[in-house]
Amino acid sequence: MRRAVLLVVVAAIGIAGAAILVSGCGTASSSAPQSSPSPIVQPPDWLLEEMARLARNAGDPEASAWWTLTTADKAVVVNGDDAQSPVAHSNRAVYVFIVHGDFTRYLWSYPVTSGISPSPPQYSWVFELIDAKSRWAIVQGNSCKPFDTTGLTMHSVVLPDSESE
Repeated sequence: MRRAVLLVVVAAIGIAGAAILVSGCGTASSSAPQSSPSPIVQPPDWLLEEMARLARNAGDPEASAWWTLTTADKAVVVNGDDAQSPVAHSNRAVYVFIVHGDFTRYLWSYPVTSGISPSPPQYSWVFELIDAKSRWAIVQGNSCKPFDTTGLTMHSVVLPDSESE
């Protein structure tokens, strides 16, 4: 059931993202979310593995990653113009992570028009908002440009090399 819900969410986000990204990435931006100057803060193991899995599946296991724990209301900034307003359960705890890499594989469905399957959109940035309690993805997105993290304290993290770590 969880996988079915996640697939529906991923498909919906993929279709919306594909419409925006059909023109391609061009040159990937090297701008990164502003990281916290505080001591190293590690995400929960399951979240770290989720970030690493996404990077591997997208084709760049050495991607850069950032994360934070915040509220749904504050996290919506990452979704930009596609953000829902008002946010349901605005005080709900959510994890936000952003991964930046040289991605070679597209992870989501994209629209097929007139029976012709277009080339998958290019992207180098991915974000995901995950409900802290259920660990279900609420929103996912991808872009050629960095996501807005205004008001969020993002923590840089090194992704593990393999699933066994």
